[in-house]
Amino acid sequence: MQLLKQLIKNFRGISELEINANGDNVDIYGANGTGKTTVEDAFLWLLFGKDSADKKDFDLIPHAKNIIPPEPDTGRCLKPTVEATLEYFGKT
Repeated sequence: MQLLKQLIKNFRGISELEINANGDNVDIYGANGTGKTTVEDAFLWLLFGKDSADKKDFDLIPHAKNIIPPEPDTGRCLKPTVEATLEYFGKT
């Protein structure tokens, strides 16, 4: 399986990120706390519904620290979205 493109919106600390891998290897690096693991968690959540620590019940909705999480039914919540275009045995 090859990753062609991944789009992450409103997922934990990422407001929007598009990764165009085009089937090539992708290196993601940066200082601590910049979102490297969040990118991995988004991909794993898309495929398996779990994060990199193998948890299903992790907090994926973005909200400020030390503030009560937003309430989804009130319209004050941003919906997390992760999309990917994959190629698998020549099919997209």
